[in-house]
Formats: sequence, structure tokens, C-alpha cells
Amino acid sequence: MEVRGWEEAVSRGRQWIQEAVSEMHTLRKSPEIKGPKRHLRHSDESLRNCQIRQRYGSLR
Repeated sequence: MEVRGWEEAVSRGRQWIQEAVSEMHTLRKSPEIKGPKRHLRHSDESLRNCQIRQRYGSLR
């Protein structure tokens, strides 16, 4: 009985983490949400280049 409760808690935690991660990704993708004003001078293109660099930087 205790094991079943623990598995339930673990699955609930995983689900919560997945929801939080997907929410974070949607927040990052939406253009109307920006960080502090000093980040406003970065264009979307430079942001995209940063994301590409993060994704493929290990290949270099």
C-alpha cells in the first residue's frame, strides 16, 4: 500500500515537471513576453542564433 502511494507521488511529480517544462517552453517562444529592458535590444534573429548555437554547439 505504501509502495503504491509512492509510485503515485512519483508519477504526479513527473507530470508536474513535464507541465512546468512545457509551460516554460511556451513562455520562451511567445514574442510578447520579454525579459528586463536591457534584453529588448536583442533581435529575434540573434535570439534564434543563440538557440541554434545552444542546440548544435556540441557538434563543433
